[in-house]
Amino acid sequence: GNGEEERDKTPVKGKFWIYERAIQIPFYGIYEVNKAQIEMYQLVNGRYQKMTPNQRGHYTITPLKVELGIWQGEYQNQFFPWLRWWDAEGNLLLTSQESTEQERQRAEQERQRADRLAEQLRALGIEPED
Repeated sequence: GNGEEERDKTPVKGKFWIYERAIQIPFYGIYEVNKAQIEMYQLVNGRYQKMTPNQRGHYTITPLKVELGIWQGEYQNQFFPWLRWWDAEGNLLLTSQESTEQERQRAEQERQRADRLAEQLRALGIEPED
């Protein structure tokens, strides 16, 4: 019938077409590693529209209350432009590896502070209890 013929004439608009039609994912990004840049698209009324980065150069993913952007830094012993997430206030969200490392450093600082405090108490002639 007529339906099929019309559908056959529909041009496939490149890579967006499958996302718009088949998957309908709300956000779509192209990350170019060698240029260290990202292009983000948002599905608006069934069409992908190119997003504009915010003042931090990040793309706001409103439903998740996060921002996506490029972070230049060392991660897993490689200095590289990494794709990273930030919270809505622009604070970098840590990977599990980083938060483990930060936790370890914090525990070490706490221990050093406790040691210093104990020294000060001893200097005053007070023996701290463990």
